[in-house]
Amino acid sequence: GFSSRIVFALFQGESYGFVGSRSFLRDVVNPGFSCKSTLVKSGKDDEYGCLNPARPSIKFADLGEIAGMIAVDQVGHAVANDILYVHSDGDDLATLLQYSATDDVSVVASNAADNGNGYPYPPSPLTSLLSITGGGVGGAVLTGFDNSFTSKVPYHSHLDTAEYINLDTIAAAATIVARAAVAAAYGGDDAANTAKNLIP
Repeated sequence: GFSSRIVFALFQGESYGFVGSRSFLRDVVNPGFSCKSTLVKSGKDDEYGCLNPARPSIKFADLGEIAGMIAVDQVGHAVANDILYVHSDGDDLATLLQYSATDDVSVVASNAADNGNGYPYPPSPLTSLLSITGGGVGGAVLTGFDNSFTSKVPYHSHLDTAEYINLDTIAAAATIVARAAVAAAYGGDDAANTAKNLIP
């Protein structure tokens, strides 16, 4: 069985100072969620929400400690054919992502160096996690590009348009992330092989 829980999260407002991920991580990690009103029943099976601040469900409060994060950024357009890149500072998740490559898409370590913020990562929800934990909890970013973030291409550029999207690369990225997440949650010496067998 799994030794850790896997949580998939999709955030909005990331282009505006990581609004979505910062809000979520403040609730879960630091300082933690505090309801300033009476909890209200919001669903079946004793699910509760909060009116102030508004949260339709407070189940997230039971997620526990975050061990690491895999962020996915702009995998629909790979700069090199059939290659995705891992931006990390040597986190175990980076190794698992590389090992989780598919037959069609390989995963290699990025050559990008420190981006000026102290971490070799492109902007992503991982930026929020590193900020909120003071760098205490890290992770990796899976991308289609192998360069440090700048205000120029490929980030938020013409390459984000549907004309350049490669659906095969997106499907491969989904498989790679699923395998790496299962391996991380499974733990143990043979976790990566176990994940590959579970997710062909």
